[in-house]
Amino acid sequence: MKRKIVTMLLLATLSVSVVGCGTSSSSGSTKENTKTSQSEEKEEEAKEPTDLTGVWVSENKDGSYQEATITDDSIEINWISDDGATKSVYWSGTYTAPTEFVEEYSWTSDRNKEKTDSALLASTDDTKEFTYKNGKISYEVSAMGTTSTVELTQTSKDASETATESETGTSDTTTSDSSSSDTANNTSKEQASFEVTYKNVSFYRDSISDLIGQSIVEIENTGSSNLYLDFSSYELTAEDGTIIHTTSGSFTPAPQVIEPGEKGYYYEEQLMDDQTPTEGITITPHINASTAKVDNVRLEVSNTEVYDKDMGSVDLHGKVKNTTGAAQTDICVTAVLFNENAEPIGQLSTVLANTLQPDEEIGFELEPVFLPEDITSASIADYKVFAYTNQYQY
Repeated sequence: MKRKIVTMLLLATLSVSVVGCGTSSSSGSTKENTKTSQSEEKEEEAKEPTDLTGVWVSENKDGSYQEATITDDSIEINWISDDGATKSVYWSGTYTAPTEFVEEYSWTSDRNKEKTDSALLASTDDTKEFTYKNGKISYEVSAMGTTSTVELTQTSKDASETATESETGTSDTTTSDSSSSDTANNTSKEQASFEVTYKNVSFYRDSISDLIGQSIVEIENTGSSNLYLDFSSYELTAEDGTIIHTTSGSFTPAPQVIEPGEKGYYYEEQLMDDQTPTEGITITPHINASTAKVDNVRLEVSNTEVYDKDMGSVDLHGKVKNTTGAAQTDICVTAVLFNENAEPIGQLSTVLANTLQPDEEIGFELEPVFLPEDITSASIADYKVFAYTNQYQY
């Protein structure tokens, strides 16, 4: 106590003497500022490089969120659902750590294709941009034409606190602490199983002689739960193994949710280069499908009729009625056309601009963007029309 009193008295005395002498005040202030500046510089030099390793999570929305694990050289992100019971790989890639202390940082992650190519819900982008700012890591997630930004907050510095599960089958991977985890995994896979029952690629010339490639894949839900069909990919291969065309994440399903035993259809018509080979071409689909976590929302379709167009091809007219009991918007109407062998040969589709109130009914007209001109009402043995709301499932 005596030392503190003496120290305070000395400081008070020094303060009075400095104030009493203008010259001494200026000189003392300069010395103090210099010391402070030097101290701050030493403090900055002493700071370690910013460490982002550990576990990061996004906001929990109805039991679903994303969880990232960052190590010294990698970042792996899982979709987490069922309040943590189910993990599905979204991203696995490289991580480049900061070499100095920073409050803002960004890096480009190169995708680990070996870990993600077989993962149903994984991003197919070759690279992904990550940004660290205000204590959060952010990045973009795109699906079904919609891009959103995901923000992660760190929950642990220990990357070993979470285990990343890689998808190798056709369904979400379920983890459990109980001895029945293998049974749970097999049940999940069985529920989310599907089969490609038809696939075909054909080529034709349109009215202005452009070469069009038509790709069709039929999927049957062979599981016991509703199946969610996400945007998917495929490649076209020549007889000598040459890849002549690929598409990534744009192969469109209709409808998005199919019930056990029901079939869904992927379809794309693509403008091709004139020199593209068209003989002996095969299609290899890469289908993103998982157990549906969203409702199967269908609207009633009636009064459908196919009409031949004056310049070739067909139109399909009909009505849609909202029988769901709730207002519906972003309604997709898709007609799948079949030949006499029950094989899909074409597709017509539109999105209704109107919001339909309960029990409201509205007419629709489906016109082809691309469709072989030799497809007429006479060549169409049957067709199915689906009316459903566009939905996105994490």
